[in-house]
Amino acid sequence: QTGSKHTARLTRVGRLLRATSIDELPQLFNVLSGEMSLIGPRPEEPRHMKLLRDRFPAYELRFAAKPGILGLAESDGCHSSSPELKLHCDLKYVYQSSLALDFRIVLRSVLRLLPAQPSKPPKKEPERAQESTAMKGRLRARFID
Repeated sequence: QTGSKHTARLTRVGRLLRATSIDELPQLFNVLSGEMSLIGPRPEEPRHMKLLRDRFPAYELRFAAKPGILGLAESDGCHSSSPELKLHCDLKYVYQSSLALDFRIVLRSVLRLLPAQPSKPPKKEPERAQESTAMKGRLRARFID
C-alpha cells in the first residue's frame, strides 16, 4: 500500500502532478509502443502480484485484457478499495468490454479531472440534530482523541 508515509514525502509539485494525474503521462509511451492499452485493468505493482495470485484464483483472468491507463475500477472509484472489489471491477471490464463501456470510462475519467462545482451552503440543521452532533463531538473528544 502507498499509505501516509509516502504522502508525507510529496512535494508541492508532486502533489500537483498527482492531483491532476499528469504523473501518468509517461505511460502513454507504453500505450504507443503497444505494451499497454489506453483502457483496461490497471497493472498492479509486481510486489503485490504474487500475493494477489495466491489469494484470488480468479486474479489470472484479468490478464485476458491488456493493462491500461484508465480502468473501470478507477472510473467507478474502486481503485483504493479492497482488492476483492478492485478485482471484481477488473473482471467486469474483461467480460463486458465494449466501445460503450470504454467511452463511459473515458468520460468519467475526464469529469473527475474537472474542478468540482461549488456546493450550495449547507442547510441549517434542526436543533435536535445540532445537539446530536455536539454530543458526538464530545464523545469523540473524550474517548478517541
